[in-house]
Amino acid sequence: MRQRRDARTPPNDAPTTAIVTEPTRRPPLPPGTKRTPLPLTPGTATPTLHEHALGFMRGRRYSPRTIEQYVSWMRRLIDHYGGRHPVELTPQELEGFINYLVIREKVSPSTQNQAIAGLVLLYRDLLGLPYERVATLRLARIPERIHVVLTPAEVHAILHALDGIPRLICKLMYGSGLRIGEAISLRVKDVELDRHELCIFDGKGRKNRTTILPRVIVPELREHLGRLKPYFERERARKRTRVPLPDALARKYLHAATEWPWFWMFPSANVCIDSVDGVCRRFHLHESVVQKAVAAVRTRLGMTKPIRPHDLRHAFATHSMRAGVDPRTLQKLMGHADLKTTLMYLHACDRAETDIASPLDRLSDQAPDPGS
Repeated sequence: MRQRRDARTPPNDAPTTAIVTEPTRRPPLPPGTKRTPLPLTPGTATPTLHEHALGFMRGRRYSPRTIEQYVSWMRRLIDHYGGRHPVELTPQELEGFINYLVIREKVSPSTQNQAIAGLVLLYRDLLGLPYERVATLRLARIPERIHVVLTPAEVHAILHALDGIPRLICKLMYGSGLRIGEAISLRVKDVELDRHELCIFDGKGRKNRTTILPRVIVPELREHLGRLKPYFERERARKRTRVPLPDALARKYLHAATEWPWFWMFPSANVCIDSVDGVCRRFHLHESVVQKAVAAVRTRLGMTKPIRPHDLRHAFATHSMRAGVDPRTLQKLMGHADLKTTLMYLHACDRAETDIASPLDRLSDQAPDPGS
């Protein structure tokens, strides 16, 4: 998840005082500086703080993206104070780091809360220090957001302007209500063309669900699989089809990682080294490919809305609710843990707010004809 830099002012309960640690702050590490691995506690050699953090979060089934973000915030804290060990930092210096993010870097409230969550995990769970170290870090209030609402005509224009794999992925996001991570990580076995269903495994919150597959996209998916299967066979002959498997399936089923049902629907063009165990594997397409394609289409069409691929999922929920889909059913299709999240889309479906005539419209209707 990228940091969003915006011009919002800090909320009322966010720290707005000056950075109290600025005079004693060490110069940050220059870009490209090779970091020296820090031990878990000063004076010891092993394990390193980085290794312990990875082991702790992986053992508690944190998602790869959460692990990446928390490790990034720990690293930024250490670099902010010139490579000092976190044990040496005072509560005032931790608060100064958060103030720096809010005041100088102008991070959003959600990014501020993410950084605080990473620091709480570092001090409370990894280092086992008293809670007083992070007790002064207060979470910011996140304002209620209004999702970008795309009209059916705008969705049609976007999908028509896209081409290739990004177009197919965006169709799945709009037609099935998928998140971008769920769409790009589909496997061959997850697509039920005859039953018109998609099986989503290990989605957000490590939840599984079944959602609808649009009938109109089935011919395109059959054609895509027809091209993908020969490519899979060629790569299999080159021993380049090994994919990562969840949990212990690679040990239970020794050949599953190289079999067709477990292959990605949208594989990456290259193989790479898995950072977890150092084995060469093929991963799915990166989400930035779809994001860049949608951004290019938005510019080409001259759209003023800040459209992202995720807005197609919002459009699925909004248009389905307008068509009369029950909120409970929509909650299951979207994979929301709480019905309140699904009901947030009611703001776009409440026609009472949009059908009210403006006083200016009524005034213009009653105005006398200038020529009379």
